[in-house]
Amino acid sequence: MNELERNIQERAESLIKKTMERAERIKKREFALAKEKQQELILKEEEKINSKIKAERNSLKARMILEFKLKEENFKYSLARDLLLEAKQEMNSLDKGVLLVSLKNLIREAVVNLDFKKAHILVNKRDEALLKEHYDEVVSFIREKVSDFEDVSVEGSLNSYGGAVVKSNSSGEFFDNTFERRLERFDEEFKKKILEMLG
Repeated sequence: MNELERNIQERAESLIKKTMERAERIKKREFALAKEKQQELILKEEEKINSKIKAERNSLKARMILEFKLKEENFKYSLARDLLLEAKQEMNSLDKGVLLVSLKNLIREAVVNLDFKKAHILVNKRDEALLKEHYDEVVSFIREKVSDFEDVSVEGSLNSYGGAVVKSNSSGEFFDNTFERRLERFDEEFKKKILEMLG
């Protein structure tokens, strides 16, 4: 082999060696980048999974809290409704003093709500006799909250377990504070509260 051929061969071998070294460096760099990219993807996936787990955990916690609150409200509602129904059954056997206190409070609540100066009271026959017997006491009791209250008339034509419908003498306004209507309002308020809780 002559000098020229030897030089060409050496240069070729040198070039091949440099090319191989460069290819190895590129391969290592690309491998490192791929590994880094793979690590980033793994971290992103882990974040997604952790985020999903957290969201599901929070959702489950919120559902459990809501379920507990609904059960609690339902228990309170059932208890209160049972007490009201029990009271309804005992209305006829109530002591007259207790009944009078109850009626006075129901009537005054209605008068205060509607700001009447005069009122016409509708009650059942049993309560009519009681209110007429204690007329002055009832008017005085109302005046404790409505100082300029003037007069009350009583009519025993109401078909109700107890309570009263309080009507204005001068307008068509009235406030139904009978036992039955209070029970209905109680049901309505409970349903409204449950709907608010459910969003």
